[in-house]
Amino acid sequence: MEAMAEEAAFVVAVKGEVKAQMPISDETLHAKWVHLYEKADSDVVLEVQSAIMNRNCLNVRDLPTIAQIMNHHDSSTPLPSQPVNEMLALEAETFKLKMRQIEYDIQACRVGRAKRQTWEVAVHHAKLQYRVQAYQDSVKAAKNCMYENGKDIVFQAGDDLIRGIQNFMLEKTHRLKLDESGNAPNLCWKYVLIRLL
Repeated sequence: MEAMAEEAAFVVAVKGEVKAQMPISDETLHAKWVHLYEKADSDVVLEVQSAIMNRNCLNVRDLPTIAQIMNHHDSSTPLPSQPVNEMLALEAETFKLKMRQIEYDIQACRVGRAKRQTWEVAVHHAKLQYRVQAYQDSVKAAKNCMYENGKDIVFQAGDDLIRGIQNFMLEKTHRLKLDESGNAPNLCWKYVLIRLL
C-alpha cells in the first residue's frame, strides 16, 4: 500500500513538473500519463517503479513516456527543472571544493619546500661545524704531537745547532728505548724544529 502511495505521488509530481516546463493541458497529461498509470499500463508502471527504485530520475525527460509527450507537444527549450537546478548547484559546489583542494595543495607544497630548505640549511650548517671541529681537532693533535715529540732548538752558531740536534736525538733514543743504530737518527730527524735567530 505504501509503495502504491509513493508511486501515485511520483506520478502527480511528474505531472506538475511537466506543466512547469511546458504549457501542456491537464487533459493531455491525464490521458497520456496519469490515466495510463491508473489503468496499470505495463510500460508506464515499469517506468515509475524503475525511477523510484533507482532514484535516477534527474529530469522528467528521463521517463520515455513523458519525453514522448513533451517532444510531441512542444519542441521549445524547456525551463530547467528543480533536479537540474540542484545538479547545477552541486556542480558549482564541486568546483569550489576542487579549487579549495588545489589551494590547499599549493599551500602544502609551499610549506614542504620551506621545511626542506630549512632542513638543507641545517644539514649544511652541521657539515660546516663538523669540518671546523675536525680541523680544530687535527690542529690540536698536531700541536700535541710536536710538543711531545719535537724540540725547539735555538742556536747562534753552527756548532750549537749540531749539538742541539745530537742531544735531541740522544734524548729521543733513550726515551723511546731505541737501539742506537742507523734507524734512530732517521726517526728523530722527523721531529726536529729549528728556529733561526
